Amino acid sequence: MPALIDGIRLKIHRANKHLDDLQFELSQFFATDPYAFRIESDPQTGEHVCYLSRCDDIPSSIPVIAGDVIHNLRSALDYLAYQLVKIGTHSRGPFVGIYFPIVDDPSELEPAIKRKVKGAREEAKNAIRNVKPYKGGSTLLWQLHKLNIIDKHRLLVAASSSGFRNATPQDLERLRKLWAESRGSTPDLAPIGGLEWIALNKFPLKTGYELIRGRSEAEVNQYHTFHCFPAFSEPGIIERLSILGTLESMSKLVDDTVSNFAPLLI
Repeated sequence: MPALIDGIRLKIHRANKHLDDLQFELSQFFATDPYAFRIESDPQTGEHVCYLSRCDDIPSSIPVIAGDVIHNLRSALDYLAYQLVKIGTHSRGPFVGIYFPIVDDPSELEPAIKRKVKGAREEAKNAIRNVKPYKGGSTLLWQLHKLNIIDKHRLLVAASSSGFRNATPQDLERLRKLWAESRGSTPDLAPIGGLEWIALNKFPLKTGYELIRGRSEAEVNQYHTFHCFPAFSEPGIIERLSILGTLESMSKLVDDTVSNFAPLLI
């Protein structure tokens, strides 16, 4: 594999090392049993209610490490852009203001390409266009970019979220029906790690929040497979989604993106 791409991958490897650290911190957090549930009867309706009886604060180490992952992944893309400019200009540089362009809106992409990868070959610019690095195109890359900017100025916000996990399509349909009967509305869906979860509650979670209710304790217990987890809480950018699952997806996306550019780094 070309030496140029090896250098870029060092940043991805560092991000994955931080992901290992994050998994360890999460295991330490979960070892304290930070979440607990309880089922009680509602004296007004007679329904059985499952609610969150314990919800501990998320340790600050978790958003700190998440920021390290994000910074290294974003840097890998900027390293890629720098190498594309070196190849396009046949110069070693140094270059100023070179970044992998990620923008808010598709209309901003062309001006960003002209500014941030000036000198790159047209085939490299076309490859960037194909990535669709903007909200609504590659939204995950856009989220990575936005979170990296935030992390430069303050800690990322982490909060507890929850979902109904390991649900079959039949489980989801029964749970939707139960939810609609008891709440008069349908639950939100949250895709996490390629699976469909049902977001059962307000966000962020707090002790005392109601998760679900049903006509009998057995009915509630049927769906008492809740999983609480630290999630990003950055309104307008990313909320409710697992920090670990999201960062793993980001790492894979950046790795795949760099691999797709490999033929242009020769």
